[in-house]
Amino acid sequence: MKPRKWLHSYWPFFFPLLIYTPGIMGWIPYPSAESEFTDLLISHVPNAVYLKEALLGYRQVPFWSPTILSGYPFAANPLSGLWYPPGWFALLFPIPEGFSILLAFHALAGGIGLHKFLRKEGVNHPSAVFGGCAFMLMPKIGAHYGAGHITLLFAIYWTPWLLSAARRERRYFWSAICLACIFLADPRWAAFSGLLWVAYVIAHSHNRAVDYVLQTGKTILVSVLLAGPLVIPLLQYVSLSTRRKMGVGDIFIHSLRGEEWIGLFFPSGGRTVEGAMYAGGFVLILGIVAVSEKEIMKKTWFWWSTTGISGLIAMGTNIPGVKYLAYVPGVKLVRVPSRAMFIYGFSLIVIASHALHTMMKSKWVTKKAEYWVTGFGLFVILLLGGLGYLGKSFPINLIWGMGSTAISLLIFHLRKFLSEKQWLYSLILSVLVLDGLGAAWINIDFRHGSDIYSHPNSLQAIQNSEFGLFRTYSPSYGIPQHVAARKSLELVDGVDPLQLEKYVEFTERATGVPNPGYSVTLPPFSGDPATANEIYQPDPTLLGVLNVRYLISEFELAAPELEIIDNQNDLFQYRNLNEFPRAWVYPPDRRLSLDKIKDDGVEWKTAVVKSWRPNGIEILAEGPGTLIVSEIAYPGWEVRVDDEKAAWFPVFDILRGVELTEGTHLVKYVYRPKTVYLGLFMSLVGLGIVLKETHSEW
Repeated sequence: MKPRKWLHSYWPFFFPLLIYTPGIMGWIPYPSAESEFTDLLISHVPNAVYLKEALLGYRQVPFWSPTILSGYPFAANPLSGLWYPPGWFALLFPIPEGFSILLAFHALAGGIGLHKFLRKEGVNHPSAVFGGCAFMLMPKIGAHYGAGHITLLFAIYWTPWLLSAARRERRYFWSAICLACIFLADPRWAAFSGLLWVAYVIAHSHNRAVDYVLQTGKTILVSVLLAGPLVIPLLQYVSLSTRRKMGVGDIFIHSLRGEEWIGLFFPSGGRTVEGAMYAGGFVLILGIVAVSEKEIMKKTWFWWSTTGISGLIAMGTNIPGVKYLAYVPGVKLVRVPSRAMFIYGFSLIVIASHALHTMMKSKWVTKKAEYWVTGFGLFVILLLGGLGYLGKSFPINLIWGMGSTAISLLIFHLRKFLSEKQWLYSLILSVLVLDGLGAAWINIDFRHGSDIYSHPNSLQAIQNSEFGLFRTYSPSYGIPQHVAARKSLELVDGVDPLQLEKYVEFTERATGVPNPGYSVTLPPFSGDPATANEIYQPDPTLLGVLNVRYLISEFELAAPELEIIDNQNDLFQYRNLNEFPRAWVYPPDRRLSLDKIKDDGVEWKTAVVKSWRPNGIEILAEGPGTLIVSEIAYPGWEVRVDDEKAAWFPVFDILRGVELTEGTHLVKYVYRPKTVYLGLFMSLVGLGIVLKETHSEW
């Protein structure tokens, strides 16, 4: 298709990209004006900054990261973005603006993908354009953009391409590629989209049962092979993490309550962004048209089924007996069941597109449909108005829902007086765009990017930091992770869904903060991070073993081994007098234990760290004794002493140790994870299968 013709056909898809314009211009999206945190700054910006620095500064792909949690396997963490190839394009731009630019491209691809899918479903071009725009402008997507769930949105925008590929029964490898891309972007969406894909294939497959099973099996196998570089390391990481300790409450967190379904009629009806479910006023109007027309219901039975099933999944533990599913293998993959509302909204948009297609084809709808639509519109307006009256408050979200329904109802009836082109493009799409953009923007608080690194507390806390290897700990999230990443500070604490179980057990003793079993934060917070852990006191010696030099707290710490060196802006900065160096040699005549290491009589010798790189560290140490490196013990690390291969062993269950003989030794640790290399081999095999299938097709 020529560019001019393409633009003439798809120009409406550029309007939804306005959602990401503030982000591209340097503004940071937050979920609300009251919110202090966004996952964009907590996870994605620090990971991107580290990845970019490793590539440019060290000229190597980092498999290990020292940024949080005293170090963790970067290659095994889905939030690192290491294995999602399109994500690397964000690194070509300033961070975090690059994420909004990349999201805009994903949104455009997602809208075109849904248009392509709807065309295969028999929907005409204008109605498919409507569906694509509605998907790009889905208010739930806007809500999660505000929450900073960047990789999740990357994955969601692949969904229509996955379903479009499902219609190519003889070209299964296209489905495999899409599934692999979804998993590499965000494994959390792979479970939801995978279930939708399987259901769609079952409902629309014309093959025999045996052929269907074989075809589906081949697709899943090739997708796993292609995603191998993340699949294999992630399996190992999860098996060693606190993820295994998730209980029913952790798995079904953010389950929708029955009363939250009122959020169907106005933006942000849930307690959190996870509960957002508003799909747009005109999408709901077209949904009512579909319900009242037998022809449309017959075409869209599958999508009505998915709305029902996804709605039930989203309610999680609020459905009696569902909690017992927590013990079924694989259910942990669909943690946060309310994210099934993405499928709910997606299905409604597909239904609305089919309804619009039927209306345009027949030039008319039955009187029954008109009555249903009018009654529904008046019901929503009166319902929302009644809620505002009873609550003696009309917040912008409620007003927006009433106004959107009223305008959509008016537009529906204006179709009789306008030409098809005027009605569709000049009115429906403009209302759709305004409704979608407005519903997103009223629930996103954009803050200027120049302010995110100028947090006075953070800058005051780190301005006295010294050069060299050391770590910092805060019981109150005193140094945000994006600030620490910019200042190249290594943290003992951290926010991440994956945390090593042994490390969490050790830090429970070191920080004094009880471990609830599973938490995305370390230390765990029950309430406001600034004060939640005020009653707990850290152990300076155990923190010193982790090479903690500074403690940053928003409340006072009482340990005598902590020397206060700064107290401004209500932030306390302490120097840990019991700090251990990054590497030291423990004498051979003393038993190695945490209890003994606290004894003042133990004379250990400092080792010299000659060089540090993302995947390796060189140390000059004087033996005899045990060289203890304050680096996390994790499979994949190899050690050589004087160029001779040696064996390291866990020290205190979390650090690395190696025995040294008399004399000076050069010790080299290199991270060569076999899981990564196995995953890369699998990916090459999968790529070979895809190329072979592509060649045979041509």
